Amino acid sequence: MPKPPVLTARDVETLKTLNRCVVMTTAQLKEAGGFRDSRWYHYKRLKVLEKRGYIRRSGEYLELTRKGVDIVAVPGESEPVKRPKTRQDRTKLAALSRIHIEMQDWEFLPGGAAKRQYRLNRGDRLKGVLRKNEEIAVYVLSDKPTARTVQRVRQEISLLWRVRIDSALVLCPTVKALEVFGDKALALKRLMVLPYENGLRIIRKIFQPGAVEELCRRYIGDHPVKQSRKLFAEAVIKVGGQESYVAELMTNDLVKRELLQSHAGKWLRQEGRGLYILCFESQAKSVIGDFRETAEVVVVPDGWVNQ
Repeated sequence: MPKPPVLTARDVETLKTLNRCVVMTTAQLKEAGGFRDSRWYHYKRLKVLEKRGYIRRSGEYLELTRKGVDIVAVPGESEPVKRPKTRQDRTKLAALSRIHIEMQDWEFLPGGAAKRQYRLNRGDRLKGVLRKNEEIAVYVLSDKPTARTVQRVRQEISLLWRVRIDSALVLCPTVKALEVFGDKALALKRLMVLPYENGLRIIRKIFQPGAVEELCRRYIGDHPVKQSRKLFAEAVIKVGGQESYVAELMTNDLVKRELLQSHAGKWLRQEGRGLYILCFESQAKSVIGDFRETAEVVVVPDGWVNQ
């Protein structure tokens, strides 16, 4: 009598990943599962899981069947997941899977679960909450968002204080989306508006402990650096006896940028300190234009985020 088919540990991890993300492309699932160096094993096992009825394929997208969900769902613990019905649903969910892949060191609470936990409206545009040492509400705009949609997203963000979330990340897949969202800050600790998907990599790297200090040593010089307690700066660096604040705008934090524009000159004169601003090459023209009189702008190569 033949032995019943057995799921390997990798199979179970694959099913868990797909359950968490709901919909993924084959390439995304391969990357998330750490199979970069075992291409044929990965594709072979997906075929096996599909044949056994754990996974279903819809074009380029993969999702769990009811049988697959039953393998990995924990009764009473797993959040109920709304399964996709259309190709458009699958495309949107696969795009959100990028957050799980890029931010594996963070906990990502998906939109539905986040709305329930924080008691937000079911119809809110929130896509989820990133959690590590703090909580960051995540929004993803469409390629061509309307002014009305952006106004609604901004309104939601302005009310996050009610659930004690003071940081937001708005991911924009196109230049058009960035332009429509605009550069006006809101009453938060942070409002970061970044391109999608590169913005996730920027957040992941900048929020690593010691990241700004390392950028100081690499692009300003090997000088004494300490953390800053100011809202507008991450560090204080001492160059030739002169202390200066270091503020990063690589995360395109609209709150910090507005704070620096309106108050930096006054604070620096009062304290007798200078100011360095870290930004990417692609931001340099705008940042230099805004801070030519108050800061020394330090330009970081755009490729740093992928190093």
